[in-house]
Amino acid sequence: MKILLTLVFSLFALTAFSHTGSGVAGGVTLNGILKSTLIKAKIPLGGISSFYGYEAIGFPTETPIYCYGGVGLSSGNSLIGISFGGQFNKIQTAGKCEKTSDYEGGFLSIGLNYDLKTAKSSSKSLGVQGAINLGFDLEKFNQKIISTFHTYSNSKRPLKKRMRDVLWHLVKYAGRMGKAKIKDDYIFKLLLLPMMPAFGADWKSAIAEMKIDLNELKKSQDKNQVKSLKLNLTSLFHEMKRDPGFYKCSGDDCQEIFVDAYYVMDAIEDSMGECHSLTLGLAPTASYDLKIPFLDSSFGYSFSYSFYGVSEIKDKNISTELAASKAFGKHRFHQKSASCVDIEKTAAGSFADFLSILGIAGK
Repeated sequence: MKILLTLVFSLFALTAFSHTGSGVAGGVTLNGILKSTLIKAKIPLGGISSFYGYEAIGFPTETPIYCYGGVGLSSGNSLIGISFGGQFNKIQTAGKCEKTSDYEGGFLSIGLNYDLKTAKSSSKSLGVQGAINLGFDLEKFNQKIISTFHTYSNSKRPLKKRMRDVLWHLVKYAGRMGKAKIKDDYIFKLLLLPMMPAFGADWKSAIAEMKIDLNELKKSQDKNQVKSLKLNLTSLFHEMKRDPGFYKCSGDDCQEIFVDAYYVMDAIEDSMGECHSLTLGLAPTASYDLKIPFLDSSFGYSFSYSFYGVSEIKDKNISTELAASKAFGKHRFHQKSASCVDIEKTAAGSFADFLSILGIAGK
């Protein structure tokens, strides 16, 4: 988990066009068996969350307040239960976030939570959380994957099997990339993290297989600046395709896996936005569940997808903490601005299709 925290700070301590802000959100999480009624898993652990919140960002000329809604998966040791919680975050934008509209749309988030264990005998807890939020059009990614994978009409493997084979190939290649000295390979490993739940209970093993190098990530902090993540990603994928090590594979399906890997990389590249953010904050939670004591851990891993719309625009130099808190306090589910009406539905639909492609949900 220390590696994931380093990953957060290594990537986002470097970017241009940075603005700061604040966010407040609330949500509910179904844990264990309750989660498994919606999401397939080898063992009924972890949770599925639905959340809604507001963020205020201090742009140079104005302070937009964004509404956002989303859904996500998280690790956990609850056999069955439900949790209610909030999030109070400080935000730093990264990448090309020059104007208000750049921050709208979808964000794929990779998060880490540390439980402070303030009251072991109580249902209440306080977590310290950090997350990387990548601007990403998940609906576009899903459509491109489904459309392009169907061009292989003679493949005997179903879409979910093909997707998992590609992911495992990319994970193993990521573990060899250090030796190949591929530039900015930490970006590629970062993008693989949201795919880890596709391996079910073995997602930690998949992360270990990637061999994320802590020292390598620290070296990235010495760069003077980071260009657009999307431009770096395009260059990285072209370099990977020219690397003979990328085509190391055994089995009858290797040729198909290579072609499918091209499809996945193209879909990621086309769907990646240019505005991203880092959030750090506190997450108070009240849980009512049955836990498995010997699996108890202070650390948690999560990934989620959210969709943003502009709720209102305020003057520059106002308190982002106060603006976000006021917007959250006045929130009414039955009365929203036009840009906030369908954000939960959009995020949930795209996320469900994404999980179905990975073989985690759906038929």
